[in-house]
Amino acid sequence: ERSHGNRRREVGLDTARGPVLVVQVAGLLARRIVGWVGPGDRVAAGQKIGMITFGSRTDLVIPIDTGTPIVEVGQKVVGGRTPLMRWNGPISNSYETTTTIDAVR
Repeated sequence: ERSHGNRRREVGLDTARGPVLVVQVAGLLARRIVGWVGPGDRVAAGQKIGMITFGSRTDLVIPIDTGTPIVEVGQKVVGGRTPLMRWNGPISNSYETTTTIDAVR
């Protein structure tokens, strides 16, 4: 799928399990992304970080071998509600449910 000509917003998260990149891509019709968080902000699991008007897609990029997908290609998901992946390895008692926004572009 070619998305390089579309408007995009990348949000880098510095989590307790490692870096995560959320990429919001607006299609040719939408062309507008509204961001609600910025660098240094803390966000909680399930918190909305922005909106793509008229929808399009959001990509979640994690380091190889750090998580296992729990959704199927083509499955309908709801932002802030549908779990997308499960972290690999044990979860310690100190695991945080909030993280800090590292960068936004």
